[in-house]
Amino acid sequence: MNISDYFSKVLQAPLKNIQWSWGAENEKAVFLRSWVPEYDGRRVYVLGDRDDYGSPGYRERIQHIESIKSGMPGFVVLLEPQDPTAEKWIIKRFEEKVYPIKGFEKEADEWFAVLADGVEVAEANGFNPVEELQKLMQCKAAEVIQKAAKSWKLIGIKDENAIFKHPSKLTRLIVNINTGEYLRT
Repeated sequence: MNISDYFSKVLQAPLKNIQWSWGAENEKAVFLRSWVPEYDGRRVYVLGDRDDYGSPGYRERIQHIESIKSGMPGFVVLLEPQDPTAEKWIIKRFEEKVYPIKGFEKEADEWFAVLADGVEVAEANGFNPVEELQKLMQCKAAEVIQKAAKSWKLIGIKDENAIFKHPSKLTRLIVNINTGEYLRT
């Protein structure tokens, strides 16, 4: 999956333009793209002198930061470049979790987002796995779902399926909430 699909399908916040957008927002949150080499474990660079002031992405980033400062929840998607020493970075991969923005810090003409620990995307979009798991205990497949929840993390519910993620692998477990049938992907 590429980053544009990730924003559109997973974050449910399509990029305005796949060429120049540096982030996107939906009705629940703002998601900013930032780079792993610019993350020091506490904060990440989000705007400033390193950027092209005339680009549409720059103007959009200012709007996103203003939305977050005005109270909209904000999150960062960390991107890893193929070659961190290159002048222009190309995305090698990105994390499937997002980092909540706790606030912003300014140094000279550069803005940094102070980040909390990463969370699952569903939580960023308002999904509460504890509450949803309790609700699922009323469905026909409650026994199978309860067993799955012992080793897997509930990350979403779509149609008639409960979607779980393995805690250490990139594996999903999809359980039909009516039949208990499941599929690993």
